[in-house]
Amino acid sequence: MWSSLMVPGYLSEETVPARGTRSRPSARYVRAPKGVRLTGHGFVTGRPLLYHNHGIQVAQGPAIMVAGEPITVQVMHLGASPLRLTTDMTVGFIDPYEGPTYEVPRDKIPECDETSKEEKDSPLPGVDVSSVPEEWSGDLRAPLQKHTPLWGGNLGLIRGVELRMRLKPGAVPVRQHPYKAVPLAREREKAEVERMRSMGVIEPSTGEWASPGVMVPKPDGSVGFCIDYRKLNLMKVKDAYPIPRMYECIDSIEDARAFSTLDCNAGYWQIPVAEEDKDLTAFTCHSGAWQCVRLPFGL
Repeated sequence: MWSSLMVPGYLSEETVPARGTRSRPSARYVRAPKGVRLTGHGFVTGRPLLYHNHGIQVAQGPAIMVAGEPITVQVMHLGASPLRLTTDMTVGFIDPYEGPTYEVPRDKIPECDETSKEEKDSPLPGVDVSSVPEEWSGDLRAPLQKHTPLWGGNLGLIRGVELRMRLKPGAVPVRQHPYKAVPLAREREKAEVERMRSMGVIEPSTGEWASPGVMVPKPDGSVGFCIDYRKLNLMKVKDAYPIPRMYECIDSIEDARAFSTLDCNAGYWQIPVAEEDKDLTAFTCHSGAWQCVRLPFGL
């Protein structure tokens, strides 16, 4: 049955499955049971806790509510194993919407330019300067234009440091076979290996070391390529670096008036591996044996 939840400012209703549903890793539709007490337009949103804990994502969007009638919402399961949705599980919320609505036939919907005005006025694509005061605009545009190549999407290279590894006394090479994979996983693995090879991240290997590669699902439904370095890590001498205290970091910017955020393009892959340690990073997959030229994940 439906239950109500009071939210400051408006009334929200919980969406729960009409019957027990077994959701496999895919997208499907779930009918919520009868008992809606509101009539009119509403907006469906997912439950964040359900997404973070179980990978269940509810497609948010408008819905028409009729008192006593069920509604249908699309649910996507991004997890790796089946999950049962029970009738007492809250999968999302629907809030009443009292603003203007317009019904437009699908064939009448024009193609829209999704580029916002802020992005069009930005000195570079992907740089949001909407919150920058006008008097700072000139000083900001100059360095951004100067470093335009940084926004080209190319993989950078940090030349001041290299990844170096030390092994514990008595360590012996580890060479493992690739993990079992179905044909679809092999195709994705092959494509990812080719992408890394074309970017100069990996190169063919013929050494004694080899850790298995593994495909890991991401929350957005895509798949990432990782390397299982657990056995290698057991034989490495760990490095210890001091971790900065957060309150000291905050104190250091107490007088600052402007803040910016930068996200490196594949930051790990911008750090080179020392030539004499490349054989330690070697991995095996169904596309052959490779070793890393740039810092891989997992070390």
